[in-house]
Amino acid sequence: MRDEQHRAFILRQRLDQHLLGGDVEVVGRVIFDPIRPCVLVARRSDTNASVSGMKLGAMANRVDLSYQNGMAKNLPMPPALPAGQPVELSEVISAVAERIHYAEGRRTNFTVVAGAMLAGGIAVLTFILDKHLGKLITYPIVVAAVGSLVLGIALLVVYSRQTNRYPWTAATKTWKWFYRDALPAEKEFNPKWWSLFWFGPEKKRLQTAYTNQLPGFQAKINQLSNEVVNFDQDVQQLYVLHINEKFKNLHLSQLRTIFQRGVFLLIALSTIAAFCGAAADKERIATRHLNEHVGGLKLDVSWHFISPSDDSQVVLVAATIENAESAAIDLPKWLFLDNKGQSVPGVVTGSTISVEKIQPGSRLSYSLFVKPAEPVFVERLAVHLR
Repeated sequence: MRDEQHRAFILRQRLDQHLLGGDVEVVGRVIFDPIRPCVLVARRSDTNASVSGMKLGAMANRVDLSYQNGMAKNLPMPPALPAGQPVELSEVISAVAERIHYAEGRRTNFTVVAGAMLAGGIAVLTFILDKHLGKLITYPIVVAAVGSLVLGIALLVVYSRQTNRYPWTAATKTWKWFYRDALPAEKEFNPKWWSLFWFGPEKKRLQTAYTNQLPGFQAKINQLSNEVVNFDQDVQQLYVLHINEKFKNLHLSQLRTIFQRGVFLLIALSTIAAFCGAAADKERIATRHLNEHVGGLKLDVSWHFISPSDDSQVVLVAATIENAESAAIDLPKWLFLDNKGQSVPGVVTGSTISVEKIQPGSRLSYSLFVKPAEPVFVERLAVHLR
């Protein structure tokens, strides 16, 4: 860190504090946060008292490991660097914090993707379910919409389970960086729930807590004038940040893996659904045959739906009828059967003949279009000769 005149602090604070989780508290002009540190650069007029210019080689013999309340006990002393080589941790802390912000930003992007998938899935289902399109279109779209909903929910659940999972924070003693260790009694600043409606008594209590704890806080912060204490706090914070960075990247990898595999599975299932839909449409429009023989009447029929769409249930019929009886008869009456076997009257919308009766001893071949008289789904064509 550099020395300058008439400068107090330079404080870097990210605006997206809520994204990284954890507790954030501002005391005066210093932020304490175990997960997302602010880069605090001391500017002092006395160059002899510069914290950033301390030398590890000269300091190594002065470090008291018992200061760390047992955290550094039984740990080997780090090797000393050559005298005159400064140790700058602020830039390292800043770089690690930036990487954490970057990883968290990418992790947060998955919530945006999940929200878009949920919204898109709901919109597509709402649109497609009331349409009677061909199975080649309906099946893959429905599968993709449902899969998007499932994948979106899975991403949000995993993201929520990952957030604020930092098991090591309870063991930290980084009071330089985090309010929980810096404030003598931080829970006294928790307002009561009823203060939302009546803040008067709570305001006085919080002001009293502020006044009472300020001397203890000042005494603790004054310890940072000791180079050994200040350096140890920075080392602990850097250690916490490295662990946090590992967690962030693990969480990011988990979300990315779920998303990539989910999209791959979504594409595979949609493709399979498209093939199934194509097979169903082919079966729907396949040519079928119908034969009826009643008395002296003989009817041979070939028919098929002209479109796989459920909206267009028009049937093209090619019929040949022979009348071996002695009297003229009416043309056949066409009807449909639904999936429950119930009959639905048919309406002829077009025909290649205009006669209404078949004369005795005659044979007649003709084509016609028939559709259900009611807007219900039908499965097959039937005929009534008499």
